[in-house]
Amino acid sequence: MAFYEMLDRNGGVRDCYAPVQHWVEQTGIGGLNRRLEEAEAIFRRIGITFAMPLTRAQSLKFAYSHGARTTIGGDFDTYGVSYQYAWFSGP
Repeated sequence: MAFYEMLDRNGGVRDCYAPVQHWVEQTGIGGLNRRLEEAEAIFRRIGITFAMPLTRAQSLKFAYSHGARTTIGGDFDTYGVSYQYAWFSGP
């Protein structure tokens, strides 16, 4: 059996997850799907950046954002990759 952190060995909901389970049951699959769509829309409007350290002084950054210009009707995506090098070490 795969590990599922909300459930104990007997398949019951752990006490600390009881409020979460109650919320999921009250929200229903339709509500969960709406929340997922809202989260996707926020992610696409705002964008996201991942930073990956290579060494103590070097890192790579990957960025994505989606936007729209309502005044001119433009719809665009931006992607970015950057390399960062720290010339001076911190205190």
